Amino acid sequence: MRTVRSNVRTALATLLAAVGVCCVALGPAAAARTDVPFKARLSGTAGFTSATSVEFHGTGQATHLGRLTNAGIAVLGPPTGGCPDGAPGIAAVHTDAFTAANGDELVIRMVNLACPTGPTSFHGTGRWTVIGGTGRFADATGAGSNEGNADFSTNTFELTLRGTLSRP
Repeated sequence: MRTVRSNVRTALATLLAAVGVCCVALGPAAAARTDVPFKARLSGTAGFTSATSVEFHGTGQATHLGRLTNAGIAVLGPPTGGCPDGAPGIAAVHTDAFTAANGDELVIRMVNLACPTGPTSFHGTGRWTVIGGTGRFADATGAGSNEGNADFSTNTFELTLRGTLSRP
């Protein structure tokens, strides 16, 4: 009888050790990130805060955030090439925070080229990446493309982002 109990204990200990090893081995797989499509549309006000910076405030709608508000600032570089017909454009690095109705925040960085479409209007294109977040976006990553327009005679902007978000 003692041998049977000893064998059962040994088998049970071996089984528990194997389950523990499997849990440790599967941990990283279970924590794998899942990419989900992301799209946002925003509009609002845009205004120069200095000769080399523009502030943006608006509202919009985005997948995984729902209705949102945004606040951002673009730091403008010197005129550069790359626009249609050889017109000089303005390179900009733009940081923007999107805040969902519940207060969760997604922070992105955009690197853009703004090309003139009129005396005070621009069409910008670029790439965005997630650089931070809070709440359900605390560990989010993601990237994609962005496109928008700004008109400084009316101090308005519109912006569309497309890409993917990932969360563990």
